[in-house]
Amino acid sequence: PWLGRAHPMIGSDGGPTLTMDFRPDAITLLFPARHTPQELQRFLRHADLVTRRGVLSMEAFDDAGLVSISAPVRDASGSVIAAACIVGTTAYMRAHLSDFEEAARRLAADVTALLQP
Repeated sequence: PWLGRAHPMIGSDGGPTLTMDFRPDAITLLFPARHTPQELQRFLRHADLVTRRGVLSMEAFDDAGLVSISAPVRDASGSVIAAACIVGTTAYMRAHLSDFEEAARRLAADVTALLQP
């Protein structure tokens, strides 16, 4: 599982995707103290969204003009071990959002299949 891995929780679609299987109270314990309660709530909403939809699309926090889309990659135990990510310019990604979301789901599913016994 993600716990203990060296990946930033904040600032990418990968953070919420990598922590999507954690309970909100567990995510709260892991959440960096330097961030505000509003950032925590936004992060929890993103984790819930990727859990419900199987994909997360969001504008980058620190790279204006970019949209990233991620979907969970799972190992043989079913744990989320990676996030399949697609990143592109906001205008282009928004114009083709459903196609890119489906591509991220397929990429994650294909990698997940490779990790199965």
